[in-house]
Amino acid sequence: MTKVGNAISDPDENTIDVVRKATRELARKFDYGYWRDKDKLGEYPWEFVTAFAQGGWLGALIPEEYGGLGLGLAECGVMMQEIAASGAGASGASAVHFYLFPPAPIIRYGSEEMKQEFLPKLARGEILMAFGVTEPTAGVDTSRITTRAEKVDGGWLVNGQKVWITNAQNAHKILLLARTSPRNEEKPLDGMTLFFTDLDRDRITVREIEKLGRSAIDSNELFIDDLEVRDDEVVGEVGQGFRYLIDGLNSERIVVGLEGVGIGQAALELATRYLRRSPELWQGGCRGQVSGRRGRLRCLRPGHVHARWLRLREGVPRGAAVAGGAAAPQRAVLTGDGPQLHLHAGAEATPRLLRQRPPAAARARAARRAGATGPGARAWLHRLTRAMRGARSLSRWCRWPTRDAGDRAPTEARDQQPGAGLPPIE
Repeated sequence: MTKVGNAISDPDENTIDVVRKATRELARKFDYGYWRDKDKLGEYPWEFVTAFAQGGWLGALIPEEYGGLGLGLAECGVMMQEIAASGAGASGASAVHFYLFPPAPIIRYGSEEMKQEFLPKLARGEILMAFGVTEPTAGVDTSRITTRAEKVDGGWLVNGQKVWITNAQNAHKILLLARTSPRNEEKPLDGMTLFFTDLDRDRITVREIEKLGRSAIDSNELFIDDLEVRDDEVVGEVGQGFRYLIDGLNSERIVVGLEGVGIGQAALELATRYLRRSPELWQGGCRGQVSGRRGRLRCLRPGHVHARWLRLREGVPRGAAVAGGAAAPQRAVLTGDGPQLHLHAGAEATPRLLRQRPPAAARARAARRAGATGPGARAWLHRLTRAMRGARSLSRWCRWPTRDAGDRAPTEARDQQPGAGLPPIE
């Protein structure tokens, strides 16, 4: 299994099957009516979070010695996909997601005392944390954050502003990124430090942002005024916070992608159930369209997972990114001084890439179109091909969730049964 911070290894199929079935059953106890009410009233889904805490799932990525399950990236990806596909959507996925990945820098770089004190509480769901990185004036360039931490006797004094901070209405702790030294144009990502400290509401003003969608999970602005942070609340080394942050965010991307796939599955299931109520619509062409969309989602999932898994295992440069889109073709984009792989696990090219390796001439043409030539470009394009061909080996544990574990292929009989395999609509 894949451990947080350790080398990537082959996922265990039996473990993933257990995770898929258990989390699917648990998540689907909360029906569409539950999530509709939470979204309408803007209430945090505590009942849902408590159910997953009691099952131990909030500590999925936390090592066993700190009270977690010690599972890996593949298992967590399947779990989050099942949550999103249950009808919980972004609200349910976000509620659990923030127990999984924000603690990653603490797991890898926190002091032993910090781990012993807080990781078991996070695994049990006893504390909720927020993630304070984004700022209104920095855009996507995190190196330009202006929140600063000044050294004082025994600790630090933090002042600044954060925006789009999830969970701040209810969080007990915050993982906060602040500048501890001025920005250096030659090394702009140095000089930022991570702090894991109390979300002190006497020093931090929290203002909720009204938004459209995901209303059950709050998003907020934070105004930080002379927040006192102790020296023992620094995560890792001073000035290295951004690097610690990226180690968690890189692996998080695949899970966010799978959450999106789960939402797509739920939407497709609801649409299918609606169409099956009308034989004229179902037999008049909609059936083929639904089958096509289902096939695209089925192809996207193993490709997206395997591409990311291969990237982490083989040490693709940190600047590379993985994204998924239901209509995006596979493509390699090589940019900057060296090759950087951007793998889009879309649907259009997936079946062809899974069946055969593109000829060398076609791969060379794609590299030239991307503006890159030479052995380096060909090597990265070859890795792209390997990633998508390898999706076949992972498809056995990325099965469509409406099929039983032993069912290796969709059946005609299921397509003819109205509502078969679909979640109830409350």
